[in-house]
Amino acid sequence: MQLTNSLERSGVLVSAHDITHIKQIERFKTRFIDDAMHDLATPITGLTNRLYLMKRSPEKLDEHLRKLENQVGHLRNLLDDLRSLSQLDRGQLALNFEQYDINLIVGRVYDTYEPVAISKDQILKLDTTPNLPALQVDARQMERVFVNLLANAINYTPNDKAIWVRTEVDDDMVVFSVTDEGIGISPEDLPHIFERFYRTAGARRTQSAGTGLGLAIVKEVVERHGGSVMARSEIGKGSTFTVRLPIQR
Repeated sequence: MQLTNSLERSGVLVSAHDITHIKQIERFKTRFIDDAMHDLATPITGLTNRLYLMKRSPEKLDEHLRKLENQVGHLRNLLDDLRSLSQLDRGQLALNFEQYDINLIVGRVYDTYEPVAISKDQILKLDTTPNLPALQVDARQMERVFVNLLANAINYTPNDKAIWVRTEVDDDMVVFSVTDEGIGISPEDLPHIFERFYRTAGARRTQSAGTGLGLAIVKEVVERHGGSVMARSEIGKGSTFTVRLPIQR
């Protein structure tokens, strides 16, 4: 009878996965939802309070209606911005690229906001470089970028101050910039201004109806065009926002 000795080996198989990125995404989603709930709650509270005041003092109906319209407008803007960001995140915001002269878009935006600046006794100056190279852009979305930047400059610039809108060519880039003599952004806030829902303390003090999403949308749209956006600022002296878009040679 032949005996066979068998040697059995036992061990532990360890499999490791780096879940840091997953945790970061989960934290971002939680923060996004929390911020969205906060920003939705603010106008809803305003609507509730205004309806209560309307019952208490119906003789001030015109004032109440105006305040209600402002709150509804804020809610509409917030939902529109959330929809745009959601579409960008999922790649569902289709960009219709075509050859376009950026000066035409800038001119339209300037003409729209010049009366607003005049109503605040602001000096709005336009300095465009003629014969800019045509760019492959989605004109509608790029107009939205310029509207956001110019509207912010007007909102956060005191009366009697100046705002400059410029276009120029820098190497293989077309550059659009807005410079204001506004309240400025602190060094602590500056790195965060393109984050979603981020609003500086100075912006909140102005009682502006901003959603905190405009600059995040600006960044997303510009980067979808292969460009970049940056900001320089100094408290009490103003800010400059610069968009750089590549020339397709």
